[in-house]
Amino acid sequence: MKEIWRTEVLTGIKTEHIRPWRDRILQLGEVHVNKSSRMGMNKMIETEKGAKSLMTECTVTVDGQDGFGFFIGTDTDRAEIMALLEALFKHQEEKWKPLQEEIDLWLEEWSILQDFKEDRRFRFIRKSLDQ
Repeated sequence: MKEIWRTEVLTGIKTEHIRPWRDRILQLGEVHVNKSSRMGMNKMIETEKGAKSLMTECTVTVDGQDGFGFFIGTDTDRAEIMALLEALFKHQEEKWKPLQEEIDLWLEEWSILQDFKEDRRFRFIRKSLDQ
């Protein structure tokens, strides 16, 4: 269940803010990029007939643990970082526990900030409707 929460929080954070975590993972582990970030087209079933979206995906291995990253758009860095983070959080080795905990705390802070911004947006809408 925590994977879903992490993904939801990460989708609301700009790439430049999550990029330092990529560098930390690269410093601490043996990383292999199995399928480098590349763009492709994806059919959107829920939308209009024939609608397509541009997507970017990447697969990596961190100390033997596979990770997959997917991003709708052209941000190749983002797909790679998401793949690295997935591999990191799937790891069971003690070596990775401190970094996993550090990132989770960081994500908690972002989650609080995102919730505050969302609440503020709804308060503004409510205030506009009350007038």
